[in-house]
Amino acid sequence: ENSSVFEFFLNVSLKNENKRKYFIFPHNRDITKTMDQIIDEYYLQRPYAYPIINSYLKILLSKIMRYYPLPTNQIKDYRQKIILNIIEAISKNYIDITLPDLAKKYGYSENYLSSLIKEVTGKNFVQLRTQHRLKEARYLLKSTDFPISEISQLVGINNKNSFYKKFKEEYGCLPSEI
Repeated sequence: ENSSVFEFFLNVSLKNENKRKYFIFPHNRDITKTMDQIIDEYYLQRPYAYPIINSYLKILLSKIMRYYPLPTNQIKDYRQKIILNIIEAISKNYIDITLPDLAKKYGYSENYLSSLIKEVTGKNFVQLRTQHRLKEARYLLKSTDFPISEISQLVGINNKNSFYKKFKEEYGCLPSEI
């Protein structure tokens, strides 16, 4: 959903556009082992395979970033660096993170940070945070048997009506239709 994965793909996409559109990495046993685990889960279809695959994919991308880091100086615009940090912070703590928390953490005024987020992403802080909450809710709806009311609480949206409305706006269907 988003996160270090987002930073990884953003770094790659900001590289020279004339380069090929795929990645080639030298052999690495740790990465190969994780890929094998993903393939095993996919083909064996044991209980909870998809949540496990999702977790392994996050691990895989994290390992790729660990072993083959792209220098952040490839992001020329300082605003993009800030936004990457903001998006990662939101994705890690989407339940209770606030704009004042982020402003304090990164040393910016709330007004500046709010304007920057809107300018770079086209969304305001609350919209970004809600998007992360809904993405996690959608994942939980697909991968667990938790009741919808519990899922809305787990992702930080305490008003059930608000949850249904926001979910419908984001995905074009009700949570019960997932």
